[in-house]
Amino acid sequence: MAGRNYSVLIDRVVGVSALAILVVACLPWTFNLVHDPMARAALALIGFGALGAALVFLALGLQHLQVLDRWSPTRHLATASRLAWRLCKSPVGARVAVVSFVIHLLTVTVAWGAAMAAHAPVDFVHILFLVLPVLLVATIPVSIAGWGVRESAMVLAFSYAGLAESDGLIVSILFGAATLGVGAIGGMVWIASGYRWRSVKTIEADTLAHDPSA
Repeated sequence: MAGRNYSVLIDRVVGVSALAILVVACLPWTFNLVHDPMARAALALIGFGALGAALVFLALGLQHLQVLDRWSPTRHLATASRLAWRLCKSPVGARVAVVSFVIHLLTVTVAWGAAMAAHAPVDFVHILFLVLPVLLVATIPVSIAGWGVRESAMVLAFSYAGLAESDGLIVSILFGAATLGVGAIGGMVWIASGYRWRSVKTIEADTLAHDPSA
């Protein structure tokens, strides 16, 4: 039951952590596109900062920090952290990580498709090394689905790479519209499929049956 309560938080942490790893791994190539010292420092801060935040989250679940269980806000975070540790140690954890990396690369491919639709003069490598940090910035919960934050970050990324700012804005809007459209279609299919909360319980029961440590 606890796993269901914290699954959304853990999903977000895994997704952001995988994205941060990709951003950090791509920094040498991103720096070849972005030469501004301030922009480079911001990229490094974004990537390593997100990784640091993920490590702090995992550290909350360490045994010697059980003092955090005394207070409600920290108790929930510590419990979610322990569940995340359990996921990392299980065979399922590796599959979840691989799927997360693949999803981010597919997202970059969608952004590249948006650039091609807008006839923006950019290569796939430009999109790969510029969009990943933009997606990481867009995860900051200050707007609805990243709208506004993503557009501003994309315009800045394109300008620092010597590309047209207008192309960055168009690519971001098309990407956001495509994501919104696919999400809407997926939601309608999910509703029409007759998916019910009982199905969630069945999936959870099967997972616990195959994972004795749970």
